[in-house]
Amino acid sequence: MKHLSFLIVVFILVGCGSTKQMPTAEKLYALKSAVENKKIQFEATSANAIGLANVSGINNLMPMGSNQSNISLIGNSNYFIIDNDSIKMDMPYFGRQDVAKVYNGNDVGFQFDGKFSKYSLKFDEKKGQYTLNFSLNLKSENLNATLYLYSNNKARLDVNSSIRSAIFYSGDWEVAE
Repeated sequence: MKHLSFLIVVFILVGCGSTKQMPTAEKLYALKSAVENKKIQFEATSANAIGLANVSGINNLMPMGSNQSNISLIGNSNYFIIDNDSIKMDMPYFGRQDVAKVYNGNDVGFQFDGKFSKYSLKFDEKKGQYTLNFSLNLKSENLNATLYLYSNNKARLDVNSSIRSAIFYSGDWEVAE
């Protein structure tokens, strides 16, 4: 009876253990091809703003289904498109601003359409992940954008600004047309 109980426990532990799926060769090739051709479109489904934890009443201003640590962007038009040596970006922003800046009604998020000034690329074979770093010079601030691309078409975009607190976006990527 002890042996049977021991075997049942072992099977349960082994059966419930998480298995990490390795990316298929086909998925890795699609990712590699998109990165090499610099034709990538990212759309965020959520954002995580740094610096909102101590802002009281902010939850009343958030989109439906959001809180201070996870802001839903579903139904909110946004994009980060890499097209060779250029980037088109229109991402909403939620967070703290460190330097006074005059805004008009269209200038509250990150908008950019032009060439990036710096670019670097790294591939992590274990994770099947590409990390792309960009430096973008906007009219009144500088951005460092890091795009993490995974073979399952998931992605994360980290944006660090020279005058605003950092924000992280999660979503999906696809090959840009």
